[in-house]
Amino acid sequence: MKKRIMGGEDLSEAMQRARRQVHFDTIAQTYDAVRPRYPEALFDTIISACQLDAHTPVLEVGAGTGIATLPLARRGVPLTALEPGDALRDIATEKVRGFSNVCLVSARMEEFIHAGDGFQAIVAGQAYHWVDPERRYALAHQLLRPGGRIGLFWHMQPLDSPFYLLSRPAYTELYGPQTPADVPERLQRWKQEIESSGYFPRCEVFTFSWTRTFTTEHMIRLLQTYSDSAVTKPRQQARFLDHIRHLIDGVGGMVEQKMIAGLFVATGAQLA
Repeated sequence: MKKRIMGGEDLSEAMQRARRQVHFDTIAQTYDAVRPRYPEALFDTIISACQLDAHTPVLEVGAGTGIATLPLARRGVPLTALEPGDALRDIATEKVRGFSNVCLVSARMEEFIHAGDGFQAIVAGQAYHWVDPERRYALAHQLLRPGGRIGLFWHMQPLDSPFYLLSRPAYTELYGPQTPADVPERLQRWKQEIESSGYFPRCEVFTFSWTRTFTTEHMIRLLQTYSDSAVTKPRQQARFLDHIRHLIDGVGGMVEQKMIAGLFVATGAQLA
């Protein structure tokens, strides 16, 4: 019989999630240096779609090194940013030093206690999947003011991306044959999950596309920041990265990657 913990996750699942999350704090400097940024248009859309201004409080979940925190700070919204990782939070703190509208808090969403009025919006970039899946939307709804909104966003890689096509042999060697979901399917899955929660019945989806070129070494460093690195045996990980290095070097040491950011905006339901 599997052990259970508060929140409904299996103990083994929760431990692996925690192990993956801790990984980011151990490589905070590399994470900040190589992780892709988001287009400015995404943040402009959050401001307009969530109806934000200098008087509407916003909660950011999983601020990390401040990759999304800084663009939001520049737009003048009163921002409370949650980040439990000390090293990650230190980098974010330096980025927003001088912005009086930002407060960084050492907490996970599951343990965050807010005594004031509700937030107008809860936002999260590349982070909301780490929140307890059985509580993530209930928690958001509790923290929002009536009519408040969530704005959740992730990077997604199309299956026709040059890097994806080039790297398939390395991933197959490490993980075996896979049938990953393409971007439209992933967008639909998140939209369906949000709407079926009962707390956010109508979700609007926005996408932002661009192309970026990576050198071999930049891509190797980027792959080392992914959470899979925390649960892959060191020897397997080294062989995988060597394979990736060989593949990119074989096409001249640079590879294009199509980038898509998906943004999901939804208004909290008026519950009886």
